[in-house]
Amino acid sequence: MSQPSSDNSSTGGLGSSLLAQCAELLAAWVDLDRERHQLTQSLYAGRNSPEQISALLDTNEQRRASLMAATELLLNTLKQLPKNRPE
Repeated sequence: MSQPSSDNSSTGGLGSSLLAQCAELLAAWVDLDRERHQLTQSLYAGRNSPEQISALLDTNEQRRASLMAATELLLNTLKQLPKNRPE
């Protein structure tokens, strides 16, 4: 998962860049949820050893923490944008 970029030249401006980052972040959260579901199935099916499951859960938790940090960063960026108010 890449961190939000401040270079908006290739995306056509700040709005499209933030929208692309939101879409990327949402897709990463969906992937993480799917991975957790697969881990749960593996746990109940007994297909992996306890050590393997522990390692997979640790990796998954690290990804979750990284996604949470990226989400917070993006939300803070969005909060700092000027509000568009109709006149």
